[in-house]
Amino acid sequence: MYIEKNITFLEEDILIISVTEAKIFLRIFHDEDNDLIEDIIESSIKYAENFMNICLKKRKIFISLPLSSLSDNRQVFLKDLPIFSLEKIIAFSEKEEKQIELLEDKDFFLKDSRLQFTSKLNGFVKLQICYVAGFQKIPVLIKQALLSYIAAIYDDGIIKPSNWIQIRSVFLQFKNFVI
Repeated sequence: MYIEKNITFLEEDILIISVTEAKIFLRIFHDEDNDLIEDIIESSIKYAENFMNICLKKRKIFISLPLSSLSDNRQVFLKDLPIFSLEKIIAFSEKEEKQIELLEDKDFFLKDSRLQFTSKLNGFVKLQICYVAGFQKIPVLIKQALLSYIAAIYDDGIIKPSNWIQIRSVFLQFKNFVI
């Protein structure tokens, strides 16, 4: 089973934490450490996304998969959450270069991370799915946990166990458990 996946970050992406916002939280009023703070912000966002298994920054995701990889109940689990919008679903025919778009409500339904097809998709061999994942607005708790993470790394170079317990408890509330 070969699943092809392409991820494109969107230009109108929301800014999760700015350098200015981090500097205010850290109570820093000079500009010497701006590059360092920027790097810490990026690494904290990547860490949070990997730990929680969700997308904080909006991104467009293209998935191409063979229908033989789907189970009998014709469902696909989309792993990049939260799903902001479903852009396009195309089914490719076995015999011809024929393709149909399946963006009508009667063809499928979407619940959480599960995309369930109502039709049997007989005669088709491949699906292409395009969707946007990420938050419209970052939850305040996640933002506060990220700022705490940034402060711990900036001040000490490591996260102390007491800080980690608080940050982890926030991240666990939003964690997407993938089976």
